[in-house]
Amino acid sequence: MYSAETTKEWKSVKFGEVVNHVKDKAIDRSEWDFEVYIGGEHFDSGKIRVTKSSPIKGNEEVIGSAFHMKFKPGQVLYVTRNPRLRKGGIVNFTGICSNVTFILEAKENFLLQSLLPFIIQSEDFVRHATNNSHGSTNPFLNWKDIAKYKFRLPPIKEQKKISEILWAIEENIEKIEKLLETTEKLKKGLLNQLLTKGIGHTKFKETEIGEIPEEWEVVELSKIAEINYGKSNPNDSGDIPVIGSAGVYSKTSMPLIKDPTLVIGRKGTAGRVWLISEPSYPSD
Repeated sequence: MYSAETTKEWKSVKFGEVVNHVKDKAIDRSEWDFEVYIGGEHFDSGKIRVTKSSPIKGNEEVIGSAFHMKFKPGQVLYVTRNPRLRKGGIVNFTGICSNVTFILEAKENFLLQSLLPFIIQSEDFVRHATNNSHGSTNPFLNWKDIAKYKFRLPPIKEQKKISEILWAIEENIEKIEKLLETTEKLKKGLLNQLLTKGIGHTKFKETEIGEIPEEWEVVELSKIAEINYGKSNPNDSGDIPVIGSAGVYSKTSMPLIKDPTLVIGRKGTAGRVWLISEPSYPSD
């Protein structure tokens, strides 16, 4: 924790005073010298880095006229739609994004670029962005909405130390996540084997879903489980988690379901599964 004595040299600044909103337009597609584009679907909620993209070639019809903002390695991208989803991070490649994604660069005399992605993922910034967004169905932000965000900024020398610590933690997290990803792949392979071949079976039969043990049956999911749609976010406050296709994104006062349930995304990150053991409110 930082004491008042430790932070006495920290200054109160506005986001727009220390960060530039870069507008490097690339409207003429015949001049595009890069191969990828980034849309909202390429951002992982809460992640510091943006590593995903899609090739421009073969997706020309998907890339609408709004995709004319060129970004470069080291810049920070921030999605201005649905700020509660925390979509923003630093990129290490060149490409194109739409004009609803802000391209950000720190004014290096005041703020280190390496700290910028951590600032836009901070709880205080997300709270400010969410509270200052416009619209209800698809909330959005204008530059002035985040430019007025106020926060305490340490001197550059201290920023370097903080940045080194945060990036060291981030790299350790990424190593752990890669290990978990490998373990998850192994688990899925074993799970598929157990759910299709079982244990110790020697006789099998062919079915519409493939070969299964002779004693097993093929049934429809609806015969063994109750399947329902979620409902619109009630937009109130409370302690009950509201779950969407990307996980818990809000809280409400009344549960839609009180029993343990599986929530399967059907929009956005479609097919993603969440096991919820407490009372919850699955959104549509």
